[in-house]
Parts: sequence; structure tokens; C-alpha cells
Amino acid sequence: MGLGPWGGDQKLNPKSSTNMGAFATKQIKYEERGSTESSTARKFKIPNKADKGPMGFGLIPSAKAFLRTAFMKRFLTKLYRAEIKKQIETGPQCWTAVSHTDPKDRETSTMNVAMPDFSAEYWCTYIPTSKFPVFKFRFPTWANYAALTIYDATGMPIASINLNDSLSLSPSSSFQRLPDGTCIANMGGQLAKKKGLICAIFRVYRPAGVAITPEHDMPKVYLIERREAKAFDIIKKLDGIEPLPPAGRDLARARGKVIGGTFMAMIQKYLKPLAPHQQGTQFYHPNNVAGLFVNANATYVICFLPPHKAVARVTGRVPREEGWRTYYGIMAVEYESTVTTGCLSFEELGGWGEEFEVYLTDGGEGKAREAGYKEGGKGHFLMDWGGRDGNVGVVLRFLHYFEKEAEEERGKLHALDGREGVLGIPGLAKVEYF
Repeated sequence: MGLGPWGGDQKLNPKSSTNMGAFATKQIKYEERGSTESSTARKFKIPNKADKGPMGFGLIPSAKAFLRTAFMKRFLTKLYRAEIKKQIETGPQCWTAVSHTDPKDRETSTMNVAMPDFSAEYWCTYIPTSKFPVFKFRFPTWANYAALTIYDATGMPIASINLNDSLSLSPSSSFQRLPDGTCIANMGGQLAKKKGLICAIFRVYRPAGVAITPEHDMPKVYLIERREAKAFDIIKKLDGIEPLPPAGRDLARARGKVIGGTFMAMIQKYLKPLAPHQQGTQFYHPNNVAGLFVNANATYVICFLPPHKAVARVTGRVPREEGWRTYYGIMAVEYESTVTTGCLSFEELGGWGEEFEVYLTDGGEGKAREAGYKEGGKGHFLMDWGGRDGNVGVVLRFLHYFEKEAEEERGKLHALDGREGVLGIPGLAKVEYF
């Protein structure tokens, strides 16, 4: 649901997620998104070069971006209204739709769209124009990552609090931490003068062994009049207000399937075709990541299998464990459908700091063996694109909290342009095609 590479990684705040002629001689020519190495044999064409339009002023791309934003607002406003309207029949509820991709059980799998991670789930609550949410929660201690984020009708975040914030923020009129660790957050202060529908999303990245977030770990949602948002006292005024009842897993999954189909149809309709120079490269940071349910802590880099190849061998090392680097994973994806067909988290790759060779193929295990895959070999993993009708690719996903070291690493990832020989980025893997 726009929560993979389409979900972006724009930086909201540097400290918190609460507020992303070739000459005959060899040479390096630096351009906007990185560098290209040119020689007598070939000039590398940047796969994610920024579009400045035919005259170089960026006017046409800016106009296109404006139209995309306007379209997204119409699309999401219609979606929000439809979901809120359904609550007239059931009564107000929270967490009414879930994105939970389960490759082993297609019956319970929802919203495999926009390249989701199999270990992640996203729970949605739709808020009427006259209300704002106050949350009472304690993020699961078992979670690799968790966050609560409010989005407007363009799919962009208004406010957010993540697991790290919940442990480190100082008490204020909008945030309190109770003695037992439970947090109360008024994330509606910026909504007092803001019109329009909003959506709250609860993100969780689960470790191996947790199939889905238990209901007792879900945040409680209280709806308050929006005109009171800025001055609402979360301690004095929350007493006596009942939280919204959760919709339950069955309803949330059913709505997730419907919404997932809607998102997939929209994305496929407006997805630009891949160009030849965007295939067969090393990893690069996509430049079309903004605009649909951005997660400010997420960074993605991607590469695509060339048409005449059957295997991508991805060789690297899981980065070492850091407090500010909370997740790392690799995914097999389809471009045209935006479906994820395979996923390995840092745990499944052997753990922080472990070396790996991942063989991704659409030609079966035999093709992978020809490329060097050894079943049972140390650090060897096999992933299948499941037969392709279109283009397939590989995504590396990083989650960082906003700290100095993380910002340096994110900056290096953002600069990746698909060329060979980039060093010094923990977790960046080398890709070979066979």
C-alpha cells in the first residue's frame, strides 16, 4: 500500500521522526546523483538521474509533481471517505484495515502491493475531519521497529512517534510516559487549523516467531474534537473518554484485501516503464519514492535484472548492530505488479554482521546452481521471483533512527547511482547477473 519504495524516505526532522563526450582517457565525471565512469568502451548512464525537463529548468517535472500531488489527494480523499462511511454502519472503530503479507498463507495475506517487507505490518485508522487522535500505547518490546504516524490526504506525514522516541522524549503537554512505561501522545496539535481527512498508521516490524501483532499490543485510540487539538491536556481530559474499539483481525484483513487491490490498480496505471539503462546496474536510490505514506526512518536501494539474464547473485554482509540502525533486509520484487515475492530479514540472513550470498532467480534452483549456489552452504540463500511476466528486481531496506551516524549512512545511500565500486557503506551488497 505504498509502503515499500513508493513509501519513500524523506527526512522530516534531523533529530526525530516527529516533525528524505566521453573522452578516450578514463575519468570520473560527477553529476547530480553520483558519478559516471566513462571509457572508450562505454559511458555509464545514471539510472536515477533527476529529470530537469527538455530545457533544464525543471518546469515540466515540477508541473508533473504538482499534478501527481493533486491526483494523490483526490485518490486518498476518496479512499478515506469510503472507509469512514463504512463506520456509520459498524460504529466508530480503530485499526480497520491491515497490510500483512504472509507468503505461506495467501488467505490471510493482505496488501502485497508497493513492495512490502514480509516482516512488517501496517494498521490503519481513518479519522473524520472534525476529530483528532490521542494514542495510549506501549510499543511491543519484541518489535524490531514500531511507529505511529498521521498522514494527510496527499499521503504525506503530519506527525510521528517511533519506538526510539517513546523511550527518549521528555514529558510535555503533548507527550507523557507513565511509570509502567505506557505512553500517551497527542499528535493532533498541528491539526487544530488544518482541514481534511487524515489516516493514522501503526507500523510494526516483527522478529521471526511473531506471526502478527497481538491485540493487547495495539495502541488505544481516542478521538477528540479537532478544535481542541492544540490545547488538549492529555492527563486531565483523557479520563472518562472511552477508546475506540478495534475492528478485529478478520475485518481488518478483509478491508486490507480490498484496499490493496485499489492501490495496486492505481500504482500500475501510473507506473513509468523501466528504461534499459535502469536494468543490470548495481544498487541505486530510486528517485520516485515520495508521496504515498512516507516512512521517514526507511531508506531503500534497488536494482533490476536485465531481460537476458536469469539470476542475480547478491553478495554482502549484514551491517553490525547499532542502536540507530534498527532493521536491514533484502527483498525480491516485481516491478509492474509491485508485489514482493521473497524477503529475508537480518535475522534470517544469519544475524548482524554475518556474510551472505543470496541467489535470486526466475529459472529455478538449477540456474542458481550454475551461478554458484550451494544448498546448505554457509551464508547461501535462494529466493524465487516465481516466474515473471515483466521486470523483477532486488531491494535492500534499511531502517534508521535520526542520529548523526545514521544521517551519514543515509546520505551515502541516497547518493547511490548504480555504478560499480562504491565502498564504505555497511550493508551495501554487490550484484552480479547470470
